[in-house]
Amino acid sequence: MKIALICNTYIRNYGSILQSLASYKVLQDLGNEVKVINYKDYPTSKAKKKIFWYVKLPLILNPKTLIAKIKKVILSKSNPDFLKIRRNREMSMDSFVVKHFEFTAACDSIEEAKKEILKMDTVVVGSDQLWGPVDILRDYHTLSFLPESFKKVSYATSFGVAKLPEYVSAQASSFLRRFQYISVREDSGADIVEQLIGKRPSVVADPTLLLNGEQWSNLLGNERKVDEKYIFAFFLGDNKEHREFVKRVKAITGLQIVSMQHVDEYIEADENFADFNINDASPAEFVNLIKHAEFIFTDSFHASIFSIQFHKLFFTFDRYKKTSSNSRNGRIASLFSHLDLNERHLLGNENIDKLLIKKINYNLVDNILAEWRKNSIDYIKTALK
Repeated sequence: MKIALICNTYIRNYGSILQSLASYKVLQDLGNEVKVINYKDYPTSKAKKKIFWYVKLPLILNPKTLIAKIKKVILSKSNPDFLKIRRNREMSMDSFVVKHFEFTAACDSIEEAKKEILKMDTVVVGSDQLWGPVDILRDYHTLSFLPESFKKVSYATSFGVAKLPEYVSAQASSFLRRFQYISVREDSGADIVEQLIGKRPSVVADPTLLLNGEQWSNLLGNERKVDEKYIFAFFLGDNKEHREFVKRVKAITGLQIVSMQHVDEYIEADENFADFNINDASPAEFVNLIKHAEFIFTDSFHASIFSIQFHKLFFTFDRYKKTSSNSRNGRIASLFSHLDLNERHLLGNENIDKLLIKKINYNLVDNILAEWRKNSIDYIKTALK
């Protein structure tokens, strides 16, 4: 079968690229010809207006949010290394993507993307947060531009939020009904779909879980970036207290901290935090930094997943405050609930000595994961028949 895959290979984000690669490889391993649609989702003028009125304007009118954003811009521009760090990391990611994926011809519009998709037998959307409110307004990952009869499948697609705002609910209900097969990544996503169309979709494993640790090692290699033992701290959020917690772990263990600075944006707390910063890591090097660490501390969903894949001692903080309207903590909560790993979720007030000796029953985790992996691949097989 010829499959058009729509995913986030163009987003310079470790999780986005690695889950795209997993989707691509699993579909290939099932005997399909797979091409990634080479389109960067440029919003139409109509979509731009909606995004401005519903998303950007409320942010502009919120003084607290506006001041915080201005402060970050000023700080980033005053840091001479920030742009260099970001540029080098993006180059590493771009090289990785070119090496590992086969793309269609480049598309400059949805119409061109549509032509490439219709050359195939089926289109698969996912995984990743492709159905967030802004994505729905942009109206590409919704596939609403394709004929209703053309087979449309979602795999582990995420809304990124626990509840959709009213301004996209009707549009979401409309496009979801046009999919022949729907699966989501989080329980909250299943709730959204059920509320909108009256049918509960499958909750499947993130694509990065469909390959086991050995398969990832075969795919990405085993290069060790740091010779000595270390703590790997990978933080996306601007939470100084999480970094301070890791420093206390360093003081107790004597292990040095390896990290990456300013992963999603400029974060002042990343300055003078780690002993070593590996800022130009490719996705493969990112995975291997996790694989070879003694301990991992993170607020990242995919850093947590790869810690699980390689049977590591890891600990995950919430990136967002519970009151945040932009919170994406739900995907970690859903993952840990499925794999019985809720005790790896940190608040930051734990006793470190007791924490570090708390082992994980990976035999139990692997058994749960094996069944979830099988069910998820069975869903793909059924959807592609």
